[in-house]
Parts: sequence; structure tokens; C-alpha cells
Amino acid sequence: MNDDRRGAKRSRVVWDDSHTFTLIKCFEDVYVHIKRGNLRLKDWEQVVNYLNKKCGLSFSCDQVRNRIDTLKKQHKRESMKQNSTRSTPSTWKLFDACESLWGSSPKCIEISGAFDSDGRQRSQGNAGNKDTSIEIDDTVREQASQRCSRKKIKQNKKSKSIVDGMSKMCDVMKEIESTRREFEESMFQKKIEDKERQRVWEEKIIMQWEAEATKRAEIQGKVYLELLKFMNNHHN
Repeated sequence: MNDDRRGAKRSRVVWDDSHTFTLIKCFEDVYVHIKRGNLRLKDWEQVVNYLNKKCGLSFSCDQVRNRIDTLKKQHKRESMKQNSTRSTPSTWKLFDACESLWGSSPKCIEISGAFDSDGRQRSQGNAGNKDTSIEIDDTVREQASQRCSRKKIKQNKKSKSIVDGMSKMCDVMKEIESTRREFEESMFQKKIEDKERQRVWEEKIIMQWEAEATKRAEIQGKVYLELLKFMNNHHN
């Protein structure tokens, strides 16, 4: 079995456009069915069975996986090239088919040139034309709708969270401003009270000084009168 697999890897398969288009369609059917996740071994085997049945050939699993890997790498290079040129469309004939699988906005398309379920090849007609008809798969449409709904719900929740956060922030700012005003008013009132206490204290000191001065003056007057009486008595 290992020898067969190494032999399959060494043998180079020539893929024509019809077989490649059919491979993309078969891969797309399985890829969409598993919701665009990673293919397991049984999924790859299913792709190979679909491809061999439609083409009437015997591709191996390694050959199919290598071809898909090559297409993904080529699509990535073409996408980067298209992004760099922006307005210039890709000239690679498989670009639209690969874009439906790995592009930024994947869609299920009816691939021209692929073999249908009866083994008949679809007419290639205007396969390279930009006006190729696009058919949206019901499953993908439903999945896209669900993703959009979930995205809207998340956006609404995010918007509500932002509004709630802004409202709480406004409440906090109001509370801070109110506290600041109360503090300033209390400090202003304290200054007024301090000034009033200072004024009362100064008035009290002045009154005490005036009282002591009056008392000293009275004592000095009495002493002066006693001195005059003594002097008069001495002369007499």
C-alpha cells in the first residue's frame, strides 16, 4: 500500500480543464456539506468517488488532494495579484471557480465545462466571460442568512453595550462633578467660618486690651491723686 502511494505521488497527472472544473464542483459539494470546514479522510474519499464517477476515470486520493492544494495556492497568488492591481481582473480561467470556494465572498456557482451527474459535459460557451450565470445554493444562502442574523445580533448587543457603557460613564462623571462642587462649597464655607472666627478673636483681643488699658489708666489716676494729697499734706 505504501508503494502504491509513493508511486501515485511520483506519477504526474495531467489535468485538463473539464476534469479540473469537475473536481472543483465535486469538492464544492462536499466542502459546502461540511460547512466549509477541514475535510477528513472520508470526505476526501467522497470527493474522489464523485470525481471518478462523473469523469469515468480513476484518480487517486493523493492526486486529488495535490490538485486541490495546487489550485488553492494559484488562487492565492491570483488574489494577491488582483488586490495589487485592484481594477485589473484575473485572466486565469479557473479564478472565478476557485473564488467561489476560497474567496472573501464565496458563492456556489454552476461551473461551465464540468461533467454533470450523468457523465455529460456542460457546454463551456462563455466560461471565461464575466457574465457567467451564478446560482446560489439553498444551503449556502441559508447559512449566509444565519451568519448575517448572528452578525446583526452581535452588532446590536455591541451597540447596546456601548450605549450602556457611555450612560454609566456619564453617571459617574455627573457624580464626580457633584462631589467636586460639594467639596468646593464646603471649603468656601470653611474659609468664611475661619474668617469669622478670626474676626471675633481679634475683636475679643482688642476689647481685652482696651479693658486692661482703661484699668491701668484708672490705677494711674488714683496713684496720681494720692500723690497730690500726700504732697499737700507735707507742705501744710
